[in-house]
Amino acid sequence: YTGAILAGPTIFSIVYSSVTVWTALQSRFVLGRWLSPLQWCSVFIVFGGLLLLKNSATDNGKDVMDGTILSVIGSAMHALTYVLSEAVMTTGEKLSVRVNCFIQGLVACSFFMVWQLLFTVRHFEEYIESPMREAKATLNQALFILFLIAVANLIH
Repeated sequence: YTGAILAGPTIFSIVYSSVTVWTALQSRFVLGRWLSPLQWCSVFIVFGGLLLLKNSATDNGKDVMDGTILSVIGSAMHALTYVLSEAVMTTGEKLSVRVNCFIQGLVACSFFMVWQLLFTVRHFEEYIESPMREAKATLNQALFILFLIAVANLIH
């Protein structure tokens, strides 16, 4: 999310679309999967389209370069989750989709809870309450937005 804020929504969405390219490359090196020439051609078409869109994108982020770098790293890491998920479901002691999703969800929630307890609780006034007061946002509005994000993630 930091990359999106710093780079701006246009640059972020263009850079984050490179997940397809990262997945193809990482699938080749991590899984040893060979893509067909047509699939590689498709990957390069996607990458070329991203480069074309980049030229017309607006730079309306606070720090476009840092945001772009963070977005590239995030895209590569997102792609790696796809590749590693496939690896644990297709090699060795194969995990089922259900078990894989459970373990990923449990690990993600655990890290999230640790972050909340170690960082957010100590900085709640500075990073949550004060900005909400400045924006004249209510707790119900914030919870509604978080609910919508949760639903969008569930659907995604």
